[in-house]
Amino acid sequence: MSKPTGKKNGRPKLPSTQTRIPFQVRLSAQERAILIMACQRQGMELSTWMRFVVMQEARRLVAS
Repeated sequence: MSKPTGKKNGRPKLPSTQTRIPFQVRLSAQERAILIMACQRQGMELSTWMRFVVMQEARRLVAS
């Protein structure tokens, strides 16, 4: 049997400049279903798609 090395398995800790803050939005089941259909059409996961769409719109609003 091999001896434990003391290292943790899994993803390494993010640097402090890349930490993430959870952002929660309350949605009805119908709203969530619509968002899931939209993200699937783009071939993305829901959280990735939402981040993309929200940031795209925010950049557009800031630029105008």
